[in-house]
Amino acid sequence: MRKAIARSDGDERFAAYMDKTLAGFKETSGISEALHSDVRQRMIQINNEGVRLGSAGDLDAAIRLFREAVLQMPSLQMLANAAKAILAKMNRDGWDADLASEARTYIEKGMRQSKFDARIQTAISGYEQVMAKFGIRSRDLPWKE
Repeated sequence: MRKAIARSDGDERFAAYMDKTLAGFKETSGISEALHSDVRQRMIQINNEGVRLGSAGDLDAAIRLFREAVLQMPSLQMLANAAKAILAKMNRDGWDADLASEARTYIEKGMRQSKFDARIQTAISGYEQVMAKFGIRSRDLPWKE
């Protein structure tokens, strides 16, 4: 349920559906709000820790943190953060085809959830900026279709 809540990324319709569904069972009364709150708090903690690690220059640790977060909570925020951490590392250390592919995968997953979300659009811009910085050209970008 936590993964579904994280993936819903604040969708109020989903929250209302969960509330309505779980309210039908006495044993689960109040659990929906508790789960939503728990997921929101965890996402905030991960985001803050990732930003702290990135600001301290430990981009490898930030990437590891966001990779794990995406597995547990594949929300738009976590997908965008994972891509941006990878892009920050490449911007600093140079182009890496494997890391670029991973960042692109996170962006594509985010696009499938919400193509025009500002967080995903920011990650797309970052990807293109890193490509340009290192002279990488690609006609095969899904957001260019």
